[in-house]
Amino acid sequence: MYNGSSDKEPKGCFLIKQLLTSILKNIPMKKIINFIKEAREELKKVSWPSKDQTIKYTGIVIGFSLAVALFLGVLDLLFSAGVGKFIV
Repeated sequence: MYNGSSDKEPKGCFLIKQLLTSILKNIPMKKIINFIKEAREELKKVSWPSKDQTIKYTGIVIGFSLAVALFLGVLDLLFSAGVGKFIV
């Protein structure tokens, strides 16, 4: 049975092509272009952080993540030791 795909192309690729084609047929091209234009305009309005701010905030996030990991690790050890005494 012929499904419209070539022999070299996996069946999944053919199904994805058909799905995307049917979706794009139902959405007028003007809407897609308008969405992209509006998204670009909104991105121009964004107040992006400077390089120094990005480095600073990244360090804060990494430090906080390590502190939480350490805290949870200590809790895990304490609870494991506590439960281990009762279960033997």
